[in-house]
Amino acid sequence: MAFIQDLQKKLMELYKDFPEEIDNVHIQLTPNSYNISTQEQNINVSTADIKKNHFTPYLLDLFNAEVDFDFGLYVETDLKKLLRYSENVNNPNGKRILAYSLIETRINQLQQTTMKKELQKQLGRYSSQNIARLKQISKRSYRLLQEVNEFPIKLTELVTPRWLYNLSKREFEVFLQKCNRMNNLEQNFAGAQD
Repeated sequence: MAFIQDLQKKLMELYKDFPEEIDNVHIQLTPNSYNISTQEQNINVSTADIKKNHFTPYLLDLFNAEVDFDFGLYVETDLKKLLRYSENVNNPNGKRILAYSLIETRINQLQQTTMKKELQKQLGRYSSQNIARLKQISKRSYRLLQEVNEFPIKLTELVTPRWLYNLSKREFEVFLQKCNRMNNLEQNFAGAQD
């Protein structure tokens, strides 16, 4: 559904510049190409070399991952400890994603009582990461775990903090939608088993 809405917005922008001397423009999208044609011209472009994100391996990784019941990490609120934990690449990815999610929760709590500059200083003092990158990973981790549940911790291998960061905004939204669908299917299936 997001694809159709994005396409509609982009076509609306193009329509604003629609030349008066052209009567019709036909656009056909297929999985391997797209075709643009007018009465005078036909353009066919192959899309075989365009990279598409196939989320299936990542969804399977997330929903089939082993689980961990590390309650100590789940209830941690010390920002310094969470930042250190999230930055340690030797920690399992699922636990690092949880740590990032908890950082987002903690940042939101601190914003209620701390000035923005002071919070930035605190993050910079405790973290060696770029603060904007840290915040983006934290927000995305938080949103992801809202879709798939924070606990028990899913020990993913493919879904990593870096992977979440490298997704475009649109790709991340599509991934969240797919996670939501998978989570609903999983819950419906579990309910049918009762």
